[in-house]
Amino acid sequence: RTVTLIDANPPVVNIIGGPTISVARNDPNFTLPSCVCVDEMDGQFPCQNNFSSAVLATAGSYSVRYTCVDSLADRATRTLQLQVIDRSQATVANAIADIHITLPM
Repeated sequence: RTVTLIDANPPVVNIIGGPTISVARNDPNFTLPSCVCVDEMDGQFPCQNNFSSAVLATAGSYSVRYTCVDSLADRATRTLQLQVIDRSQATVANAIADIHITLPM
């Protein structure tokens, strides 16, 4: 008698943290959130990502893709949005100004 197990579902990518994170430009202490893959047949195993620390040099929004592949080549991906902020540039939000207008009579 032969028992065949069928893995009908791809693994699940679990990123530790939220879907969007912010980091200061050139932050030497930045650590990318970790990730674990969970599969009904293979259990837990590490995932890979396409992060390059070079993006920390330039302010902007970047997508970091986490990927895992189980033993049957089922693939799963999840994306983290990384906001690199240049803290040296001052920003003013919701500023209120006093405006005085003099009208002729």
